[in-house]
Amino acid sequence: MTNEFVHKTVGTELNQAEWEAIGTHVFNNQATGDIAYASSSTQLSKLAIALTNNLLTIASGIPAWTATPTVTSLTTTSFTTSGLNLGSSGSEVSYTAGTPLVAIFATSSNTTSTNAEPFYLYSAMTGEGGYGGRSTFHSYTNVALTTNFMALKAYAQFGASGSVSGLSAAFCAEIKLPAAGNLGGGYFPLELEVVTPENSVTPDKRGGFIYMAASDDDTALASFNTNGVLFWLAGITDTNGGIFEAESNSDSMSMTHVLKIRIVDTLYYIALNTAKGF
Repeated sequence: MTNEFVHKTVGTELNQAEWEAIGTHVFNNQATGDIAYASSSTQLSKLAIALTNNLLTIASGIPAWTATPTVTSLTTTSFTTSGLNLGSSGSEVSYTAGTPLVAIFATSSNTTSTNAEPFYLYSAMTGEGGYGGRSTFHSYTNVALTTNFMALKAYAQFGASGSVSGLSAAFCAEIKLPAAGNLGGGYFPLELEVVTPENSVTPDKRGGFIYMAASDDDTALASFNTNGVLFWLAGITDTNGGIFEAESNSDSMSMTHVLKIRIVDTLYYIALNTAKGF
């Protein structure tokens, strides 16, 4: 029968050399790369070699090859590879809305002050005069889309009993400044850049560096409108010539403080007042 483990045909009698030969038992239609397995409690059968890059899996209780494996759980303490690719430029992997190519669902019962991080990426730059070190999220379209189009979304959610005693944010950007004597260039935790290629246009009053919005339940939104602030500067103190500085002005617009900003190479000061009406 097909794929069964059988005696090799040697004629009507076996001599000693034939009995001891390594080819005495073979599979029907045996080929290089075929794999032996028990197809029942009494029968050995073969699994024919598959195409390159196929993986061995289990189907209906017996081994089988597949080019599209499904992994429901994977546990590993380390993973080393020279590169990992899903598709390539010009040969992208197709996916549908609501079915991400990569999904990680994790949970943590951490009760310590150590950050629980389900995903960590470390990239060390060791080449003097090099460029980069960043991770890129690149979204592309050449068709007219509806609603939103973004390369990266950060989302933090609190359940009915969820809260935080410190600071919460959907996105956190931090920078650790270099030692004295190594300064050069600019140092900011966040860079916003608008690229304007040839023939690009900016819609009237609908283009800029920052878009901010509050939305959802009307009652909760009213609370945010009452108690929220546009932004919160922490760690900044009133310093002469600093970012935040006490100031007074006898002109028609009174002010108690100013915020220092830079536009191109010129410093400007935004007038502030501790009183709402001034």
